[in-house]
Amino acid sequence: MDSNSDTMGATKTRVLVYTSDYTIHGDLALFEGARLTDYMNMGNEFIVITNAHVATPEGRTLLRASFLNLRCDQIVFILEDDAIKPE
Repeated sequence: MDSNSDTMGATKTRVLVYTSDYTIHGDLALFEGARLTDYMNMGNEFIVITNAHVATPEGRTLLRASFLNLRCDQIVFILEDDAIKPE
């Protein structure tokens, strides 16, 4: 088991989440072979982000938290960090 896995078989996936008011970097636990799209389409009311860094759209840090429950209906978009391409 690597350092990005837990005992339940989930893998921590680093994500970037945009809401209308905040940007959130953190880890989302996905089961082996699961895609972020599939996870988001499960219809959960909340998702859990661990190791969260919450900032304003301009980049000012508002808070850091080891655990954050985020309402799915507040998400404008979410993507895996490794999907971000430099300009």
